[in-house]
Amino acid sequence: MIRPLCAATSFIVFLAACKKGDQVPAYVAVSSVSLNASAEEGSNSSKITDVWVSVNDRSLGSWELPARVPVLGTGSATITITPAIKR
Repeated sequence: MIRPLCAATSFIVFLAACKKGDQVPAYVAVSSVSLNASAEEGSNSSKITDVWVSVNDRSLGSWELPARVPVLGTGSATITITPAIKR
């Protein structure tokens, strides 16, 4: 009796999680980041391994390069990509 009840409950929870109105993400691909430094700032050598990605000032997190970042939303958006290094 318990197994059929567990199976039915799992099936109902599974169906409730699926919505036809779910959005399909767009992806932002970041393959590499380059650095342009002036003589006062130092050399152009760097060990940039990560990027921080924000969309409309909302952080999507830190991503290791090369990155394929999923973005949910509609319409125009401002995407900010900030290079980062590991300590």
